Amino acid sequence: MILSVLDQSPIRSGGTAAQAIQETLQLAELADRLGYHRYWLAEHHSSGGLAGSAPEVLIGQVASRTSRIRVGSGGVMLSHYSALKVAENFRVLEALFPGRIDLGIGRALWILGSSGEGALLAAHFGTAFSYAHFINAEGGTEAARAYRESFRPSPRLAAPQASVVAFVICADTEEQAERLARCRDLFITRLYTGRFGPFPSVEEAAACSARRSWPSWPMRARARWQARRTG
Repeated sequence: MILSVLDQSPIRSGGTAAQAIQETLQLAELADRLGYHRYWLAEHHSSGGLAGSAPEVLIGQVASRTSRIRVGSGGVMLSHYSALKVAENFRVLEALFPGRIDLGIGRALWILGSSGEGALLAAHFGTAFSYAHFINAEGGTEAARAYRESFRPSPRLAAPQASVVAFVICADTEEQAERLARCRDLFITRLYTGRFGPFPSVEEAAACSARRSWPSWPMRARARWQARRTG
């Protein structure tokens, strides 16, 4: 199994965006030492909880601090920019770090999608496809099947190549992992109920659980939480 990282540069409760960026660089260095295959940087805007808004800037920093891991975007929101400028940015990055740069395009050569539409788009243009399970926990199997069945070989890719991007919690024990997972659960619930902000601390998540306020979540938020836990 090939393992990679997609980093959204989360801002911790009580922390700053600058600290989140530094933590991203530190995590990238660790992933490189541990032998991970790729390190992708996400793009998010107008978010109080995620600091990664310019992957093309972070890619250069990550690549310069690592030695072998591939580095790329997951993904550039192409609808916001000139396609020519994006291509030139990544051409320069590839010149600086030959053979190590990935251009991932969101919603539009690695296509990162969370629906069958993105899968079919990737298949049509003969690019690789990465299913964003962390955005939409339902429909991944169907999207991957549609991508493989509809794939058209292209000069850049002769056969379909798919991957999945999922939230993963790592800790020394299952109990510690569960505590950390509750932080993410609370962040996601706030996100889907219109309460944007930094990533909750373990203490905040525990206090929320102690107040038994989670059972009062809106049904849609609870359904998304359950899907991510079991999907």
